[in-house]
Amino acid sequence: MPAHSPSGKEYTGRYLVLFKNEATRDEVNALTLIDGFSFPDDKETYDDSFNKLKVIISEFDEKSRQILERSKLVKFVHKEYIFPVPYATLSSELKFGPLSAIS
Repeated sequence: MPAHSPSGKEYTGRYLVLFKNEATRDEVNALTLIDGFSFPDDKETYDDSFNKLKVIISEFDEKSRQILERSKLVKFVHKEYIFPVPYATLSSELKFGPLSAIS
């Protein structure tokens, strides 16, 4: 579901998800079964380090966000990351929220 900036432009909402424990492939695959959830790029790019995966940026709608917030698997470490549609470059267009919980 697109979010709207103060300027009126549409944005795709994405969130930084911190896994409470090391995520397994099965746990990450289970997230993809939630309606509205998707990874911003091919999740297979994470395959070589799946057992050490702790943080992932993902995209999902408001209903899915609420489901994930109730999940015991993940927690959100800040509010929404905002990417202009369709995708932004990490260096120029990403607006970061507080990241102190990641350190």
